[in-house]
Amino acid sequence: MIKERLQNYSAKELLTLYNNKLKNTWTDGSRAYAWYINSTNEFTPTFNYLFGDRKILIYTFAQIFHIMSLLCIAIGALRFFKCKKFDFAFFLNVTLVGVILFHLIWEANQRYILLFTPLMLLSALYGIKFLVELLANRTTNNWRTSLHRPFLVGSAVVFATAIVCFGLQFNTLAQEKRPFHVYQVKQDYAYLGTPITSDSVVAETFIANEPFDQLTFKVIQEPDASREYRIALYDDTGGKKLRQFDMKGSEFNAPTQVINLPKPVQANGGRYKLKFTEITKGDTGHGHALSLGRYNSKNFSLYPAGKLYVNGKVMEHTNIGFTVSTFREQPLMSVAAFWILFTAFTSILIGLWLCLLKVSPAGRIFTGQEDAKEGLF
Repeated sequence: MIKERLQNYSAKELLTLYNNKLKNTWTDGSRAYAWYINSTNEFTPTFNYLFGDRKILIYTFAQIFHIMSLLCIAIGALRFFKCKKFDFAFFLNVTLVGVILFHLIWEANQRYILLFTPLMLLSALYGIKFLVELLANRTTNNWRTSLHRPFLVGSAVVFATAIVCFGLQFNTLAQEKRPFHVYQVKQDYAYLGTPITSDSVVAETFIANEPFDQLTFKVIQEPDASREYRIALYDDTGGKKLRQFDMKGSEFNAPTQVINLPKPVQANGGRYKLKFTEITKGDTGHGHALSLGRYNSKNFSLYPAGKLYVNGKVMEHTNIGFTVSTFREQPLMSVAAFWILFTAFTSILIGLWLCLLKVSPAGRIFTGQEDAKEGLF
């Protein structure tokens, strides 16, 4: 495939491809962790902030840290033109360039650079070191007189602006209500198709101890508009039908179909069955059939509390991709949590600025030891 692309793609197509690869690999500071490790059956507050609808907070801080790391790496790369030394910093940057070139040719994915994140952090430290070298006098190891005061003033303005901007987000973070899901089942992994036809009835059982008002399920293939389907929710203990929805093929949306219930549902015992049946009029439907997504890891189930049935037969160690949740509107965080976070953020910036008042900014990095053996400290 690589050879075929190099031979057949135009320059514009190659540039588009490489641009997509770069964006897909290097723009996500979270390394897409929430996609790869979000499988759980315990939906704690920690889960909500790391993997649920509130993960925007973690994503924001991860993205800020990622952008600053890339900026420091770029600054550190300029250090070679001033020092002209083939040292450990130069080795780190050459390695990262090689990683970038490799992923331009090979597969591109956010998780693939997780292995090189320690090297990125070390390279970023050299970028910070280069900034300190520019601001300090190599002979006295103290701040350059002409730069110290402007640097203190500029950093104070930047830090104060950051604190004020954070404080102005109080209403957005702690007062403004936004939609959230309280999950009872969240099985997102689904890549194998399970078709639903007149000869294939699919059902999934699950447990929900609290009332819920929203169901979602993964759609691998949308059905043809001529087909019709019935989705029925049963009390799996008593067999009572709780809800029923008839949907035309054109109403299904890939990759995720959402069903909002008019009122919260709760069954005695908390055991349910979700059943999918084709009800197309006539002998058979035309075109593609609805295909639900399921996950099969061959020897274990990601959702052991439920079972997947096809025509009444249990499909071992697999379930459809689906979620069961309650839809609520709440602030992103409590008022107390906001002020704790704001206090911590302000304290860090004030402490950092006080460190900048020190006479010697660089420690031992300008001593004669560095000439003999390169080091960060």
